[in-house]
Amino acid sequence: MKNKTILPFIIVCLLLQSCEFHCSVGNAEESNKSSKTNSKTPWSNNIHLEANDVKVKDAYLVYADGSRVSADNRVEFNQTIKMIVLIDSGWTIHDNKVFLGASETIVDKDGSVLMVKDDLFEKYPDGISAGDARIIGLSATIKYQEQQHPEMVQVRFKVWDKKAPGFIEGHYDLYAK
Repeated sequence: MKNKTILPFIIVCLLLQSCEFHCSVGNAEESNKSSKTNSKTPWSNNIHLEANDVKVKDAYLVYADGSRVSADNRVEFNQTIKMIVLIDSGWTIHDNKVFLGASETIVDKDGSVLMVKDDLFEKYPDGISAGDARIIGLSATIKYQEQQHPEMVQVRFKVWDKKAPGFIEGHYDLYAK
């Protein structure tokens, strides 16, 4: 009986060590697509995004090399996937700086939390340049051993203005190839 309760705990611990998060601002290739309204309608790659006091120009997924993720979001989970969000306007600017926070949570198809990162921008207490804040990149790398490979994961995210009420939040699903 004791082995049955310990095994799921060990598996969850292994899964929690197998995700990585990163954030970036600026330097992404801007898309030529026209702006969409900030609704709950999915963007490219079926990204569901809601914005408050922030106007989003585009949102899509890319691999680490900058190539686009296919529309069906089928990926090898050992690759880094980056969500790019192009911001048209809305962040509050203080002395040409923007103070952002960003969080990501990865859950499996059953809703079990695999990894949480509360503030990906905590390394920027002095803010980031207003120009760089127009291009947000949130990366997730999901590493699994073959026997633990999930069918799908959902990446939930939120980016917020630490000095104003503006934010964007949402989610997207990734599927195993």
